[in-house]
Amino acid sequence: KNADVTGVDLDDFDLSDKAAVTEHIEKGGFDLVINCAAFTNVNACETSVEAAYKANAIAPMYLAAACEKSGAKLVHISTDYVFSGEALEPYREYDVTDPQSVYGKTKLAGESFVRENCSRYFIMRTSWLYGYIGNNFVKTVMKITKEKGAIKVVDDQVGNPTSAVDVAHHILLVAATESYGLYHCTNNGICSWYDFACEIVRLAKIDAKV
Repeated sequence: KNADVTGVDLDDFDLSDKAAVTEHIEKGGFDLVINCAAFTNVNACETSVEAAYKANAIAPMYLAAACEKSGAKLVHISTDYVFSGEALEPYREYDVTDPQSVYGKTKLAGESFVRENCSRYFIMRTSWLYGYIGNNFVKTVMKITKEKGAIKVVDDQVGNPTSAVDVAHHILLVAATESYGLYHCTNNGICSWYDFACEIVRLAKIDAKV
């Protein structure tokens, strides 16, 4: 309420540049910093390991250190990819991590750096995000089915499709507290990518075969 919000895009400065991050945080006088930046292309991370590590591990470390120095709270967005993905029930915050990809390993490293460098942090793990802005599964399914009238989707992976709007709402609720630590934040309900695609097509009233 009555908050001054400053948005920073990737074009504004390099988040893996320690001096640039430190200067921005110190000059900003922020009470709260929300780090939404990440290298999230899972397949691309496998071939661009250094870039993934810079974005997903080094950048959060610099942000955490700068927030600690300035007294700002830090919200860091993380992922379900820090787990193996083999569990048959929902993961809890205290479950043992076991990332299987470069993306998951670099995101887990980012979590560790945040913990080590900042005392006022909230790490929010989420999954299967979709929203109005940027590329996501919902937009992809709608685009392909409208253009081609059909789409093939895997049915052997299940998860929690999660609205970015809902995650943003809960970030603000948690950030208003001093209950620092690690949180899992997803919408309720599970489905496969196939189930999700079927529901997207149904709700969008697109005449297409999944």
